[in-house]
Amino acid sequence: MINYKAVIFDLDGTLVDTILDIANSMNRVLESMGLAPHSVSEYYGFVGAGLTELCRRVLPENMRDETTLLRYRELFNQDYHESWNKFTQPYQGIKELLEYLNSVNIPISVLSNKPEEFCQIVVDFYFPKINFALVKGNVDAIPPKPDPAGGMKIVNYLKLKPEEVFLVGDSDIDMQTATNCGFTGLGAEWGFRSKKELVESGAEMTFASPNDLLFFLTQIMQ
Repeated sequence: MINYKAVIFDLDGTLVDTILDIANSMNRVLESMGLAPHSVSEYYGFVGAGLTELCRRVLPENMRDETTLLRYRELFNQDYHESWNKFTQPYQGIKELLEYLNSVNIPISVLSNKPEEFCQIVVDFYFPKINFALVKGNVDAIPPKPDPAGGMKIVNYLKLKPEEVFLVGDSDIDMQTATNCGFTGLGAEWGFRSKKELVESGAEMTFASPNDLLFFLTQIMQ
């Protein structure tokens, strides 16, 4: 049996429910530029691949050139910086899960396609007493998930083997990242995507709630 020694978590849709603040910010940007907003339900499919891809997905096809995408990135960042925590909350049971892993000295990290600045802000605000080994978000120098670069930076920092690491996430991109890095992918059914998507994209196991995941981890990480 593999001796698992660390857990890496996605952020949006895994640790925190951010969908409403993201949707509201982007919709305000779209409306300010004379474009139609999208429903909140559509944003569940829009998010996950990073801010540039979010902008690409919400914009009309004839407005997806690089200059326009950069402009909408800037506009979103300005709005989101002022309103990112209006509705965002950790999922029920997440704090207890993280506290358990801290209590048994299992290193935990965040690997997200959210801009790294916002990742650190969110983690510091909602989890001030949780010790994260690393918080890695999207930066220009590192390709976003599912590229393995970010995940491998974390595992190298921890001085572990990829096969000793769980990656917990709520999307196909997370499970593909786990495969690309050699991690064991655990699917968060409580997040933004379906159990079907998680299984089809390579999740070794999926969990209906953070409490279910906590029970599983207490059996093998003590």
